[in-house]
Amino acid sequence: MGSGLRACGAPSGPTLPGVRDGPKNAGPKAGGRMKSRPHLRRSLAPCCAWPRRWPWRSWARWPWASWIPSWLAPGPAAIGAGSLGGMLFYPVVISGAGVLLGMDTLVAQSFGANDPRDCRRTLVDGLWLATALSAPLAAVLVALIPVLHAVGINPRVMAPFTGYVLALLWGILPLLWFTALRRYLQA
Repeated sequence: MGSGLRACGAPSGPTLPGVRDGPKNAGPKAGGRMKSRPHLRRSLAPCCAWPRRWPWRSWARWPWASWIPSWLAPGPAAIGAGSLGGMLFYPVVISGAGVLLGMDTLVAQSFGANDPRDCRRTLVDGLWLATALSAPLAAVLVALIPVLHAVGINPRVMAPFTGYVLALLWGILPLLWFTALRRYLQA
């Protein structure tokens, strides 16, 4: 077999089945390499050249990565707690934000009817609804913590998870207010 196909300076690898080395301009039916396609080479050049041309852009090679002290670097328990917290926080809060999706229709209809007073009233009602929803959503998240203890999640993960979820609770009300304001401006 031949040396392999090379595209945009990629390293040589095993050849594809049925493709043999042959004269440079021989087509695939003649048993050789495919004809040169300069338009493909120009379009693929930036994506193939980037990792080879700019290796200094890698995040792992930045100088500040070596300055992180070992006691500050997150361990597997912190990473697991963050993942578990995100998996529980976002579905609960986004389901609460889904209640505010109805503002789009009300604001758009009021704006189309040239009734700015009704638009503002819908916004104020949406902000009050967001405020009222934040407490039950926080209660659901706090109620899930003992459930996860009972399910048998690793205790080393549960310690940072509890603090992480309790810290995220402060973000529920601003997130729902942002959602209400966004729905108002979007409509």
